[in-house]
Amino acid sequence: IVRVVVKGSIMGGAGENSGTVQSSERIGSVSVAHDLKGDRGDFSGSIISGGTLGNVTIGGDTVGGGGQLSGIIETDGELEAGNMGNITVTGHLRGGGGPNSGTIFSSGKLGGATTGGIDAGGGESSGGIGSVLDATRIVINGDLAGGTANEAAKISIGGSLETLVVRGAVIGDAGNFDTIGDGSEQLGQIFVNGTLGSLSITGNVTGGNGNYSGQIRAAAIATSTIGGSILGGAGVGSGALIAAIGDLGSVNVGGGLNGGSGTHAGVIAAQRNIGTLDAREINNIDTSNPDRFTISAGGKLMPATNALAVAIGRINVANSVTAADILAGYDINGSPINPDAQIGTVTIGSNPSADVKVISQTNIVAGMISGPDGYFGNRDDKVIPASSNSPNIISKIANVIINGTIGTLDSSVVFGIEAEQIVAMKVRNTPVALKAGPGNDFLPGLSSTDLNVLEAGAFD
Repeated sequence: IVRVVVKGSIMGGAGENSGTVQSSERIGSVSVAHDLKGDRGDFSGSIISGGTLGNVTIGGDTVGGGGQLSGIIETDGELEAGNMGNITVTGHLRGGGGPNSGTIFSSGKLGGATTGGIDAGGGESSGGIGSVLDATRIVINGDLAGGTANEAAKISIGGSLETLVVRGAVIGDAGNFDTIGDGSEQLGQIFVNGTLGSLSITGNVTGGNGNYSGQIRAAAIATSTIGGSILGGAGVGSGALIAAIGDLGSVNVGGGLNGGSGTHAGVIAAQRNIGTLDAREINNIDTSNPDRFTISAGGKLMPATNALAVAIGRINVANSVTAADILAGYDINGSPINPDAQIGTVTIGSNPSADVKVISQTNIVAGMISGPDGYFGNRDDKVIPASSNSPNIISKIANVIINGTIGTLDSSVVFGIEAEQIVAMKVRNTPVALKAGPGNDFLPGLSSTDLNVLEAGAFD
C-alpha cells in the first residue's frame, strides 16, 4: 500500500481485524484526521504492516479496546525486519482492556514517535511504545502514566535511543515492570537495552507499588535532565535512574531525591561511573519515613591511574541532605565490588555562612564496607574485599564541602565520611584538620555530631 488518507477516524468493532489498515508486505504512509480506536475484536482498529511502515499521523487519540492487540500501530516482522518511520499521535496513546492494546511497536528500527501522552489500560502491556532495534527520538507531550496492569504504559527499546523527551511526569502505579523478553530482563518503566543519548523529563519521576515502576534504565545514559523530583515507592527498584552497564554522564535534578520503602527504591546508580550530579535536595517528603536515597557507582575495576579510578566525579546539592548514601565502589544492586573507587568533590549547601542544618543521617563512602553492626562511621569498617585490586591505587574522596551545620539524629547511631584517604574537607568555610597521606585520620563526632570522619587503617 503506497498511501492511505482517512479524513475521519478508523474504528474497530467486535470482529477480529475489523476496522484495520493492513498489508502483508509494506505500507508507505498513513494519515488519519481524527482517532484510531480498537474495540472488542482482536487486532481491531489498527494499522499493521508485514514489512516496513512509513510515516503515520493520527490527528486525535490512538486507543486500545477489549481485544488483544487492538488499537495498535505496528510492523509485525513476518515478511522482513519492519523498520518504521515517524509516528505522530496528536492526542493520547491509551491502552485498553486487551493485552498489548493501544501500542506503537516496530519489529525493526523506529524512526521516531510523538504523542500527547501515554496512559495505561487494563490489559497487560497496553499503552506503550517499543522497538526491537534502535530508535531515534521519542517525545511525549504529557505524562507517561502507569496503572494497575503489568507492563502497561512502558517504553521498551531493544537497541539504542538517541533522544527521549517527556513533557510531563513519569508515574508508576501498582503494575510491575519486570518482564523477561527474548531471554533477557527488560526492567523498568522506561527500558533501553543500549545507550540513551539524551533524557529530558519536565515533571517528577515517581515510583509506585509495582516493581521497577517509575524506573528509567539503559545500558548507559549520556545526559539526564529531570525538572521535578525522583521519588522512590513501595515497589522493588521503583523511582530510579539506572545505567545498567556503563556510565551516567551528567544528571541534573531540579527537585529533590527521595527514598522509597521498596528494596533498592529511590536510587541513582551506574555500574561504571557518574560524571556529575546536581540536585536541589535529598530529603524524604515524610520526615518520619526512614527510607534512604542511594547514589552509587561501581567505577572501573583495576584502574591504572587515579583519573580512571574516579567513580563519582562531582555531586552538588543546593539545599540539605537527609538520609542518603553516596557510595563509590558499589554496583547498581548495592553490592560492594571495587576497593579502588574514588569520589571527586561533594558539595552540600549553597551558602557557607548560613547557620542552617544541611546534612544529617548521611554517609559518603568510597571503597569501603561497614562492619558487622551495619553502620558506616565505626572502627570495624573495612576496605571492600576483592580478589584483586590495583596495587598503586587507593580509594579516595578528594573534597567534601559542607556549607552549613551538621545535624544529629540519635547519638546511638553513627554515620561516616570514609575512604582510604580523604584529601580535603571544609565545614562552613573552615578546613577540617586532616593529616597528609592515607590511613591516619579518625575524627569521631565531627562538630559534636553523629558524623564520623575516618580513613581505613587509622586505627589498625
